[in-house]
Amino acid sequence: MRSTVPLVLASAASILVLAGCSATTADDSAVRADASPLQPYLDAIYGSGGDAEARRLEEESAVEEKVAACMKEQGFEYTPNSSADAAAATSDEDWEPDDRSWVEQWGYGIVDWPGREQAREEGEAALAADANYTYVMSLSEAEQRAYEIALTGAVANEVQEAAQSDEPLPPNDGGCNVKAHNEVMADAPAADLGAFEDLMGRMESLWSKIESDTRFVDLDEQWSACMGDGGEPGFSRPSDAQQSISAALGQLTPPASDTDSAQSDSTEVTPQSDLAAATLQEREIELALVDLSCREETDYYTRRDDIMRQIEQEFVDANKEELDAMKRAAEQAG
Repeated sequence: MRSTVPLVLASAASILVLAGCSATTADDSAVRADASPLQPYLDAIYGSGGDAEARRLEEESAVEEKVAACMKEQGFEYTPNSSADAAAATSDEDWEPDDRSWVEQWGYGIVDWPGREQAREEGEAALAADANYTYVMSLSEAEQRAYEIALTGAVANEVQEAAQSDEPLPPNDGGCNVKAHNEVMADAPAADLGAFEDLMGRMESLWSKIESDTRFVDLDEQWSACMGDGGEPGFSRPSDAQQSISAALGQLTPPASDTDSAQSDSTEVTPQSDLAAATLQEREIELALVDLSCREETDYYTRRDDIMRQIEQEFVDANKEELDAMKRAAEQAG
């Protein structure tokens, strides 16, 4: 199902998950999402669950088939990729950032994380087995550039060269990728939710209401004060602490090569290969442990969830007739 609903609408109800981003288990996130009074309406708008996932995979498969046909017209070979196979190959390592022993080893899981090496090896193996990669590597450099233009509508280094010389960027129609996607989506049913623009605007405003709610503000202040007492002042909320590590890691990570993507692995910064990264991971673990203690002391996420559910339920109660009508309209289009 397609919809013109702004994606920001998902922000309000999804705060139950986002508030605990990188600081909650996947199972906890699922519970929070399921407990959201707005979730049934968001599910109808955006599509979720088994039926929606099946439709998504079906659409992606159709896009890949059209890409292959389009590339053939351009004189190139292209083997459709299977997103279902890619998902099945994804590593499912334990992610337990609310567990103290896990945090003692990984911190937030930013600089390093469980399963990283396995994921890299699986990615290399998948690349080596990718028929398209093997085919592209068999082409000459000029043919590879032509292949990329046909597939994506642009060549990365040409865009960079134009930017460096202040020349106009080369035209880019998205190539076969965009053409195929547009053709498939043109045939997909779309939900006409124009009659509910005012309702969707009120849903969007929930985000501001959530962030400014005095109960949230008080909770963040309690957490921040605890962090200060623990020797980690200057953070207003848990996401700030995590972001400080992400920003520091960004300063250590060199830009990926634009001439040979295979070189990017050699420039990857890891605690095992880089002293600065190892030092940053020590800092990450130290900060994450204080953060965990303060989240436990303030019962941070449980209280945020409770507040969020109250705000959402108040909105649902006040707008239930409109929400139900919008849900029906979205489901009928699906």
